[in-house]
Amino acid sequence: MSKCGTTDLYRRLALHPHVTGSHNKGPHFWDEGHTFDWYLRLYDISAVAIQRDPGHVVVGDASSNTLTFSGIGVRSSRQLAGGVTLPQVLAALQPGLRMVAILRNPTERLLSAFLYYRHYAVIHGASADGFHAFATAQLEAFRQSCDAGATPLECRQRGYARAEQLTKGLYALFLPDYFAAFPREQLLVLRSEEYGNATEASLRKVLAHLRLQHPEPDVWASMLTAKRSNTRRGGDTFEMHAKTRAMLQEFYRPYNNNLAQLLGDDGYRWHDAGAG
Repeated sequence: MSKCGTTDLYRRLALHPHVTGSHNKGPHFWDEGHTFDWYLRLYDISAVAIQRDPGHVVVGDASSNTLTFSGIGVRSSRQLAGGVTLPQVLAALQPGLRMVAILRNPTERLLSAFLYYRHYAVIHGASADGFHAFATAQLEAFRQSCDAGATPLECRQRGYARAEQLTKGLYALFLPDYFAAFPREQLLVLRSEEYGNATEASLRKVLAHLRLQHPEPDVWASMLTAKRSNTRRGGDTFEMHAKTRAMLQEFYRPYNNNLAQLLGDDGYRWHDAGAG
């Protein structure tokens, strides 16, 4: 999930001797229009690793839009032919796929996206006032997309087209597609706040989920002490207004409650929203 710690987890896992990935962290093959030959060439190093140690290599794709492209489209197409979702395509092609999703308090995730994708700040201004204007515009666009007769899934698809960053925080509208297409145990869900505060415990969960052996002590130490990726620079951040936080919390609250029920974990209600 974009702006939730995907890059940091990917780079730590890549230090494990039995993990290999593509030449770039996020190929975005499943939500963009790249050719299959292009995608395959990104994994030539992985192919060599598999030849050397068949059966013991985990090959990763850390594209951050895969989770929330379900119900939106497959590859670059926004048309769901026959109602087929992206998780169904993935399950048909790679039924043994094991997935890790990191989810962040959606209010904080929206601010992080605003700061990262700089064109939003160019339009609205790189300030708390600018973020409030951006959040208000996203909410209005979503509400226009989600009229009285629309189903939650229709809101998801229309909202993604008109308020993408806001809609990406509606995790409870995307995860059920994956749970329907794959056995539940093939998708590990983590909270980014837990990952940040207890990185070692989270990495242990991920290694177990991916059926990876615990690495040698020196490798494990490097995985734990690696510099955290994609942290905000001091001049690029600000505190959002209290009114902005309250507005977003109110919007996200029912979706977070549904997510907590779906995952059986009240932590996904993000009660302590101010902590990020």
